[in-house]
Amino acid sequence: MKPILAVQLEAEADFENAIEWYEAQRPGLGAEFAIRVRQRIARILEFPEAYRIIGKGVRKARVVKFPYGIFYRFSRNTAHLRNLSR
Repeated sequence: MKPILAVQLEAEADFENAIEWYEAQRPGLGAEFAIRVRQRIARILEFPEAYRIIGKGVRKARVVKFPYGIFYRFSRNTAHLRNLSR
């Protein structure tokens, strides 16, 4: 069974802010960033325990081609997305 994704409000705000920032740097870059983040989240849901634990059960999955990591906890078939950070 595929894990459920639970996104904290802070992570959602981080994501939206990063999209806006990248789009302001170059048109289309924000959309590319959003695609890369969604691809990594799909991979997290497919293999939630594949990424290393960096502390207190929190795992970090790097976003391809961007200096961001997705920080999450995995428990009881749920990936809890905590934040998206550089």
